[in-house]
Amino acid sequence: MKRSVVKSQFDLEIRRAKEAKEKLAKKRETRKVTQEKTGGKKKVSSKVARRIQQRLEKEEKEGKSADKDEGEDVEEEME
Repeated sequence: MKRSVVKSQFDLEIRRAKEAKEKLAKKRETRKVTQEKTGGKKKVSSKVARRIQQRLEKEEKEGKSADKDEGEDVEEEME
């Protein structure tokens, strides 16, 4: 941050607001660059990734154990 002689409290508030705005713009730009590098995917910890994988596997098992005939009927109706 730049330090200069401040004439009044109002000038100080204006300067701080401008600095905050510039800081947010810089953060936003950095975030955009990071998202482009990663392809927009968020990084998750191995613990979270494992939970997501377990949930997906559980949903697949429940879907397969349900009536299989219903799934075939739906496909035929769509065609």
